[in-house]
Amino acid sequence: MNQIPTYALYGEAPRPTWHRALHVESISKRSGSHEWVIAPHRHDVLLQLLYLQQGSGEVLCDSRRVRLQAPAVIFIPAQCVHGFAWDGAVEGRVITALQHPLDQLAASLAPNLSAWLHSAHLIAAPAWPREKDPLLPLLAALEEEYHGRGAEHDACSLGLLLGLVIRLYRLQGEARPNPPADRRSQQLRQFRELVEKGFRQHLPVSRYAEALGMTPVTLGRLCQDQLGMTALQVINARLLLEAQRELAYSSRSIKEIALELGFSDEAYFSRFIRKQTELTPSEFRLQARQG
Repeated sequence: MNQIPTYALYGEAPRPTWHRALHVESISKRSGSHEWVIAPHRHDVLLQLLYLQQGSGEVLCDSRRVRLQAPAVIFIPAQCVHGFAWDGAVEGRVITALQHPLDQLAASLAPNLSAWLHSAHLIAAPAWPREKDPLLPLLAALEEEYHGRGAEHDACSLGLLLGLVIRLYRLQGEARPNPPADRRSQQLRQFRELVEKGFRQHLPVSRYAEALGMTPVTLGRLCQDQLGMTALQVINARLLLEAQRELAYSSRSIKEIALELGFSDEAYFSRFIRKQTELTPSEFRLQARQG
């Protein structure tokens, strides 16, 4: 299987994403220009939220392929492999935003959302009359923020996005449950949950495989088939993501960040960052803050 591509927005080469990020557009704008097919890809630090108002198609979320009919909402967290094969023209809105600030806000104000924000969700929505649709005012306000970028734009956008996510969280409790995941999807989800808990400990792949009741070779094949990555690359990607977050957003010293992330010394941490990004930690921090 070929490597799953990573994009900022679909079809656009990756670019530094540690700057302010909010993007709002119609689903048809990008999907239509690609003949209504968006090939499997992922976003390292960006989440996406799609409100499908007209049309239907097949949605890929990691290894799940699900038929979806409007009206529906699709929530895709950072690093989730996803793609779409629409049945011709569709209508709706898609919001793309940095996940980390939303994670931080939810952890403080809505901790029950924290786990929800790191899973993909396909939610059937009621066929509300337009004037009674509770999602449209929030989507319209986010689009206005995206185009207007007024005073305290980031804070306003983040507050609106949290409000929209809470609406979806409530809606999912009232709607049909997500389609059941197949066995390989469940295994992949379990692996990611273990990585989330243990990435700071630098555990070998064999420890994760043992916890999942499989061999390292089987785990590697699962990751390669579903994500286009080795198991070690999945672990390192999570460790790198946390390192990038700390370098971009915190005021901690590089030594403090290295120790927090389980590196034995600053030099080892620097070699890891340079191997993954071709930048030293200091260079990455400077680039992130200038972005």
